[in-house]
Amino acid sequence: MSQFHRISVTDRSNFAAYLDGELVDDETRRIEGVLAENAVARTDLEQLSRTYELLDELPRVNAPKDFAAETVKTARLAEQTTDFTQTRWYRTSVEALRLSGWTLGLVVAACLGYAVTSRWVPRPSDPLVDELPLIDNLDKYQEIHDFEFLQRMAGSAILMERIRSEAANE
Repeated sequence: MSQFHRISVTDRSNFAAYLDGELVDDETRRIEGVLAENAVARTDLEQLSRTYELLDELPRVNAPKDFAAETVKTARLAEQTTDFTQTRWYRTSVEALRLSGWTLGLVVAACLGYAVTSRWVPRPSDPLVDELPLIDNLDKYQEIHDFEFLQRMAGSAILMERIRSEAANE
């Protein structure tokens, strides 16, 4: 190995275990071989060792006397607390809301479809309704034989009298 060869991730992660004396003999010999041949590895191990020394100089903080009891109590409370999203009523409520949403959407779509079609789509009976006055008087119009008859009646006082009387009756 050259002096500036990169250190593998596995070797670098084993440095802490090497300093703590937690490696098996084979791994310890391998790490020592890497350290003997690689200056970068020696520098990294030295920096890690100094970091541990600095950590030892930090003041020790003592945990409160009831720390263990409070931790156990908190763990038990967390164990007892159930996730409400896993309860049956929650799942039933979500399904009911989902079904209600779909139903409401379908009802709105149906109402909108009815409103659009009833207003803008013509029905077969619409022409008959538009021509209702003509249909109501169809019997009277059939009595007229030709156009000359209408011209003769136009000047007639009898026709004018009849039109006025029918208008007054309606």
